[in-house]
Amino acid sequence: MRHAIVVGINQYRKSPLAYCVNDARDVADSLTLDNYGYDCDVLLNAQASRSGLRRAFTKRLDAGGGETLLFYFAGHGAVIRRTPYLITSDSEEWEPGISFSELSQVMEEAAEIYRNVISVLDCCHAGASVLWANSKTLSRSDFERGIPTVNESRCLLAACRAEEKAVEDRKLEHGKFTAALLNGLLGDGVNFDGQVTMFDLAKHVAASLGAAGGQVPVFKGDIAGQVVLGDGFPPRRGKPLEGGELQAINSKAQKFIDDYHQVRLKQKFDLGNWSNGGARTCAAELTPKLDWFLRTMEERPEIKNNRTWVNNFDQVVDYQADLANISPGMLTAVGQALRLIGSGGYGRVWEVKLGENGERAAYKVFNSDHLHDKLMIKRFRNGYDNMQKLNHPRIVRVRSFTTAPYGFLMDFVEGDNLRKAYINRDNAEVVLRFLSDIVETVQHAHGHGVLHRDIKPENILVTYGAEGSGPIPHLTDFDLAYHETNRTITTNLGVGGVINYAAPEQLHAPTTQAARSETVDVYSLAQLMFFVLVGRDPQSDSRDGNIAALTKSLNAWTDGRVAQSLIRLYESATFREPGDRLQTVQEFGAVLGQAEAQVLAASGLDAIAERDFCNRLGHLVAGIGKYYATEDVMETRSLSGQVDVSVRIKDAQTKKNTLTLRLELELSAAENIPMPQMKSGHIARERINKRLDKLFKGDHRVARHPGNKGVYQVFLDILDVPSTLEGLARVRDVLAKAVSGIEQW
Repeated sequence: MRHAIVVGINQYRKSPLAYCVNDARDVADSLTLDNYGYDCDVLLNAQASRSGLRRAFTKRLDAGGGETLLFYFAGHGAVIRRTPYLITSDSEEWEPGISFSELSQVMEEAAEIYRNVISVLDCCHAGASVLWANSKTLSRSDFERGIPTVNESRCLLAACRAEEKAVEDRKLEHGKFTAALLNGLLGDGVNFDGQVTMFDLAKHVAASLGAAGGQVPVFKGDIAGQVVLGDGFPPRRGKPLEGGELQAINSKAQKFIDDYHQVRLKQKFDLGNWSNGGARTCAAELTPKLDWFLRTMEERPEIKNNRTWVNNFDQVVDYQADLANISPGMLTAVGQALRLIGSGGYGRVWEVKLGENGERAAYKVFNSDHLHDKLMIKRFRNGYDNMQKLNHPRIVRVRSFTTAPYGFLMDFVEGDNLRKAYINRDNAEVVLRFLSDIVETVQHAHGHGVLHRDIKPENILVTYGAEGSGPIPHLTDFDLAYHETNRTITTNLGVGGVINYAAPEQLHAPTTQAARSETVDVYSLAQLMFFVLVGRDPQSDSRDGNIAALTKSLNAWTDGRVAQSLIRLYESATFREPGDRLQTVQEFGAVLGQAEAQVLAASGLDAIAERDFCNRLGHLVAGIGKYYATEDVMETRSLSGQVDVSVRIKDAQTKKNTLTLRLELELSAAENIPMPQMKSGHIARERINKRLDKLFKGDHRVARHPGNKGVYQVFLDILDVPSTLEGLARVRDVLAKAVSGIEQW
């Protein structure tokens, strides 16, 4: 396990700072990327008191250790009475904060239970020398003297500048040291093995600050580069630049800019021409040039330390931002913009018309104001990549990515989002089928390692099928909200959106492992269920009030058992502590399925005739018109379209006055299931079989035996199934688990 304590302080009583909170937030966000996987405790402003920092240290020292402990601090640092300190938010002249000797002691204790202990300190800021009359700014010798013992398992990387002038970048809203650090963490510090080590990161920071003009960081420790912070990046390519080659690259960059500038001037001269083809011409002209810039920086990352290159690239990004300014009727890089569908923290979504045939698509264009925010850009691209992994009819399909402007094209869904759509809340069967479809879709995504993290009405588009089939949900914007939630919480209070549906840990501890776990989506699904059943947003600060409102709405339903099941489901999924909730979406879906089965008992009696069982099961599992059933067989296809399902009644006996069935479930991979590794045969099939065995371990009433049809086939025997509502719900649960296990290719 990798742990981090991340501190940022702007709010000092004397000499406040500007960007330390931004520094800390973005460092924590970077460390929680999949390449790093840190569980971060973030302390900002008043939270970063002397006692707050000591509690954070104690928490980690008492937790049993792990692979790495990283401590990051952005705030004032000063030497007072010859003792160097990290200045805390509650500092007083007689007790200014955490001394370097105390920090060194914590590092020493942590080294006994962590393999690596790392301190990263950005505490050389303006005003540190005027906090008190007898204080002075930290110098290199203070770091050397204050934290003397650092070995290969303990590393120190610190900003340092002797003069008092602030070293901050107003354009990026970061301290320059941390700006370089963030660039290194986001890929600029990667080595030839696709890793970011402490040594490579320190080398990158030193080169960046040196190119910017003089600031020299302090690095002590693992000079062999064995402390690996993160991995899984594209390996660094190319050889170091030489003088003549650097000049040639910059000359080529300048020529690209000059050539594009001439094209842009020609297209911009006539405003009407800009909308009727000029913008599209410029996008086509800029795309290969921008791709060359990006490819060059990937192959030769050290060029980003060259000021001429940086200025040229900034100019290209400005051109890129200009192409994001779309208006209705404009011919864009992908087609004609028809209307603005929606907007959010990441950008805007346009309905566009493609080509001669007039096909409609949706074009999500990144916010041009954030094109210099590498972390936000990476999150946006991750969202596209994650949606591309998912092949499911209830997940909006992404098609292609564009760099000029920065955005991606996806299928257009002809329907409103759930907040605007009509749902017949008086029809319990329709409502529960709609919710079950959403839950199954999220479960499918989880099976492929993709969390949603932003389940709310605005991210569910609704269409309507044939008469009587009810509303159909389509989910979008997977894995985009984690970064956005952290930035927009203050703008969403009381108006719906993030704060009403996000789990508490997303809002208050967004950089912890808990905020990246499946229970986040469990919580949001429960709040979405509230919205669907009640017709308004849940109150983020009143769980008891939500339960009362849900109870009042469900009192109109005739079956009290269904109402109680849904109320208990909401309660069990919305506990404040993630560990107290239902832990998986599969568990959530099982309870919802039981409620749906109860609704299907139109007579109010549990018993189901044998001849009706398969038909009732098909209705419960697939819905109207989506299954075939006889008296002893039910056939359907999973919601994703990737698994064919057959259920057969093999035997029926009466036990203790209850009709009891033995069922055979046949599941086989459909032809369109995207499993390239299945072609290798035996190994892939064994992987799925082991997964199914694990899912049904301990359930002696379910037995698996293999099939030999097609790409993959399996049979499950289910024993002692009562021909009742309870039996229907049980079979549905077995089917849901089995399909999920197969689709996790």
